[in-house]
Amino acid sequence: MLENIRLSLGHSFPNSEITLHEEQSTLKVQLIGHDEHLSKADIHKAVCKVLVDSGAFSQYSAATITPYKSQEEFISTVATEIIRAAIATTINSAAEIEVSIDSRTIYTTLKSNSFYSNSNRETAKSKVQEKFQKSSLAQKYNITITTHTYPATFNLSPPHDNDDSDGSYDDLDDSANPNWPSTTGNPSGGGRGNNI
Repeated sequence: MLENIRLSLGHSFPNSEITLHEEQSTLKVQLIGHDEHLSKADIHKAVCKVLVDSGAFSQYSAATITPYKSQEEFISTVATEIIRAAIATTINSAAEIEVSIDSRTIYTTLKSNSFYSNSNRETAKSKVQEKFQKSSLAQKYNITITTHTYPATFNLSPPHDNDDSDGSYDDLDDSANPNWPSTTGNPSGGGRGNNI
């Protein structure tokens, strides 16, 4: 049955690489590379028509249809899914994932606050490498993994109104709060009389 479905889809989508596989009672259809003028709705409609005409729903209870505009989009999406699955149990925060492809290498960059720890970096890299080696992409591609932390956004010096400040606290303009510093040691504020 799968071969008949593949042939029928090949007639409807002659420029696409078609992948079909079964997962429990669901038929998964992937179309890689399709005519630019087709919308996702048009693609879904055409695939569903082929599935109904071929009697696929007598054997499968559902179908998922995933179109990709190009091989690069497919590889990038699959690599991102592999990485997310690999690091889901490794680090506590969501990671930003960037994927780029160059001939036979998939370059990945992971950014997360969890990567301040070297052990988290190494664990994430090994989990991604392990999961990637089990995927179909490993037959054609190598993977390079780079990890980064987000840059710290701390400003440790006090704000200054003038540019010729030397950075010391003496440069701060006390006239902004006439109740500072308090002579009584209590928190100062207007109307408390702490600065008398």
